[in-house]
Amino acid sequence: MGWHSARGDTMTRWPRAAAPAWPVHAATFLVTVTAATAYGISGPHLRPVIFSLVTLVPVATFAGALGVGHLADRRPWLIAAGGLVLLAVSMAFWSDWVSAHHFGRAEGRAADFGIAAAHLLFLAGTGGVLRKHGANDFAGLLDAALFGVCVAGPAWAWLIAPRLTATATPTGEMLFLADVATLAAVLGCLIRIGRRATRARGPIAYLVACCSATLGAHLMAVLTSSHGSTVWTSVLQQLKAAG
Repeated sequence: MGWHSARGDTMTRWPRAAAPAWPVHAATFLVTVTAATAYGISGPHLRPVIFSLVTLVPVATFAGALGVGHLADRRPWLIAAGGLVLLAVSMAFWSDWVSAHHFGRAEGRAADFGIAAAHLLFLAGTGGVLRKHGANDFAGLLDAALFGVCVAGPAWAWLIAPRLTATATPTGEMLFLADVATLAAVLGCLIRIGRRATRARGPIAYLVACCSATLGAHLMAVLTSSHGSTVWTSVLQQLKAAG
């Protein structure tokens, strides 16, 4: 992901504006492929460990960037980092949430609240960083957000709701739908900003990939909740963390 320059508040490539971007892309690709492959070929006792380690990668990256001053807008980035920390803690405390097919069942347990809150914190933080890129396009961002929410409706009605198991609760369903609608709305806003803010397209592309992977993980978890493997759900979750 691209970072802010310590000398200004324009989104630039890390660690400085003149630095090439390919090391960041190569490292992200390498970490993602390695984690996904390791998760797929490992046994059930190692998969929670791999999953937890992957969620710590972005936390360490954010901490390092904040520590050396590469993220100029510290408050929103701290909020985003807080979301990543909460996600890592949730995945460590409920290490079997994905592998045991709890994720996507809309059970409304504490883990569901923790994961949804982590997503919200991360999106709020990154939204604060991106606010300047959409400051002159409020109407366009509102349209994009509403379009995202509207897309979440059919996805819920046609793909998610019919496949929820008997363990789903009203609270869990409400939380699940709110998480999906929020992610879809933010995804629409990010795409809108990316079309206008050409200088920030690299970081925004990573955020788009992050939101898309999270939405994909939600859908994959539901589609495999009754039967099937959780490997692809976990891989999408790891793509989200690596991005």
